[in-house]
Amino acid sequence: MCAIYAVLNACKLVFGHSEAQDLRLFKELCRRNPGLFPRIVYAGTEVGGIRNLLATASKWAWREHRRELRFTRPAQRKSFEDAEAFFGFLRDAMAPEAGEKTAAILGVDSPWNHWTTVQSVGARRVVFFDSWGFPGWTSFDYFVLDTALRDASVKRKAVLPYRQTFVLRAAEPVDFTRNRGKTGS
Repeated sequence: MCAIYAVLNACKLVFGHSEAQDLRLFKELCRRNPGLFPRIVYAGTEVGGIRNLLATASKWAWREHRRELRFTRPAQRKSFEDAEAFFGFLRDAMAPEAGEKTAAILGVDSPWNHWTTVQSVGARRVVFFDSWGFPGWTSFDYFVLDTALRDASVKRKAVLPYRQTFVLRAAEPVDFTRNRGKTGS
């Protein structure tokens, strides 16, 4: 269920959800993605499942907040020398535009096999927002890129399949009010 909680936590960060809104979004994610169940409960999901959950969350966010939730996979076709280079890239990719809020969803393979939410990336550490027990923050050297596993000299750490990373952006609220006095309507 970590995929669902990662999407919930990311939406909570970018929209400032209440507990009641979290519950409504949770129900919507489950109801609109029946193909993920029951397998997601005991075996999790891959990138396609996260993409489906985020598409559902995006539609829900528009109805609930009248705000657009956009998501991308900016590292999908990139290569990095090490985890520090990846997190530097992620820090830049998460940099908000004016009035925007951002978060990221990160897959972590062995030993965690887990999806988690990145709240921020600092100079040497990553701050997470997680519902399960993943560390609240860790330094970059806690991770090794999945591409580095081919090198036998790399000490086994938390494996980071960085190409799976999603960056979420919530735009400013849309103002639908009209000034009827000036528009002639």
